[in-house]
Amino acid sequence: MYSFKSSFLHLLLLSSLLTGSLLLPSPARSQTRDRLCETAFRIVGNSEANVINVWSDLSNNSDLIQSVPSGTEVLFNISDRSGNWSEITLPGGATGWVADRFLLPSPAGASNFSGTMRVRTLDQDGAVNLRSLDESERIIDSIPNGAIVTYNESIGYFRSVTTSTGLRGRIFNSYLVCK
Repeated sequence: MYSFKSSFLHLLLLSSLLTGSLLLPSPARSQTRDRLCETAFRIVGNSEANVINVWSDLSNNSDLIQSVPSGTEVLFNISDRSGNWSEITLPGGATGWVADRFLLPSPAGASNFSGTMRVRTLDQDGAVNLRSLDESERIIDSIPNGAIVTYNESIGYFRSVTTSTGLRGRIFNSYLVCK
């Protein structure tokens, strides 16, 4: 049995289909684009201490890898299941674990997505590998820190990009930020 409400919805749907102006909500493209701007860069911070200890495992009782000053920018790799610990990469390449509460978002790459992205590493003179689009994962070029690339699509942990010279390949997600 049709009610006024269901008849109205059917009429609205039919009229929307005929005019091409469907009024039902659709997923916002900006949400997808904003997610591209999420960055793996973090700032190590603690209001109670000037340094943060980086451990070899998920415990203060494991081996100390290094102590880093508050304010150091690091690369977030992964969290443990509890969400209490995060594995990070330090400038220079060492990896270790810190209590998640000591990681703050970095302003790096916090801009809106514009279709292009910037290569970003922890080291000023760093570079990232541009890998082939096929499954060989062959390194086809080295892209310097700060280079601008055009975003094509996300492929798992990588992003397909085109360089300023027209070379097309994949770069690991963590090393691309919105410019």
